[in-house]
Amino acid sequence: MVTPKIDPAKIRLYRCMGAKCAPKPGVLGFSFHTTTMDPAPKCPKCARTPNSPKPIYRMVLVHFDAPVDPDEHEHTNVRACDPSQEITSKRRKDGEPDTWQGGTGCISAVSCPACKETQAFKDAVEAAKL
Repeated sequence: MVTPKIDPAKIRLYRCMGAKCAPKPGVLGFSFHTTTMDPAPKCPKCARTPNSPKPIYRMVLVHFDAPVDPDEHEHTNVRACDPSQEITSKRRKDGEPDTWQGGTGCISAVSCPACKETQAFKDAVEAAKL
C-alpha cells in the first residue's frame, strides 16, 4: 500500500459559492480542501470564510470503500486512504466525534483527495473505463 501524500486525519472539504470562484460557467461553487485544523479556513480564490456574509460551507468528506466483489456489492468497509479506519467510524483516531466522514464504492462520489491518490481508487477508475 502506498501512503497518501495528504494526511487523511487533517483533511477538511469546503465549497465556496462565489460566482467568480466557480471553475467554469454553469458550475455551482468551487470545492477545495485544507489540511490544517484552521478554525477559520479561507477560499483560496476570494478569501471568504465560514463567517463571511456569503460564507463557504464545510462538506462531508466521502472516502473510497474499495469493492471486494462488485457483482455482490460487497466492500472492504475501510477507508482507502487509511485502512485502519472503518467507513462507518464516527470517531477520529484521537477519539473525538467525527460526523463529517462517509464512504462509498462509487468512484464519482468520492471527494477525499487522499483516497483519490491510492492505488485502489486508481484501479477502480481504470476498471470503470472498460
